Amino acid sequence: MAGTGQAPRKGATQKSLIVLAVLFLLIGGVVMDPMAGIACLVLAGVTSLIALFSGSGWPRLVAVALLIAAVALVFSNVSTARQHHQNYKSSVRANSGE
Repeated sequence: MAGTGQAPRKGATQKSLIVLAVLFLLIGGVVMDPMAGIACLVLAGVTSLIALFSGSGWPRLVAVALLIAAVALVFSNVSTARQHHQNYKSSVRANSGE
């Protein structure tokens, strides 16, 4: 089977990138830590950007929609992540004085 020499289907890379971006969006929305969620959403944005520049036709449209969703979700989670980080910094300061 390894010697068949078949080339991958055209457009398979763009579809794989779109699937990966959707998975990153889902993980970013489900994860409990806001900083990890933002990291996953940024990865979703990066993979959809790669799919946007390398694709054509409907994969490009889906990549644009995923990029818009990722950016909107990042901006909606920034305040929660900032508050989480402030709570972490204050707890570290309180524990370091012991």
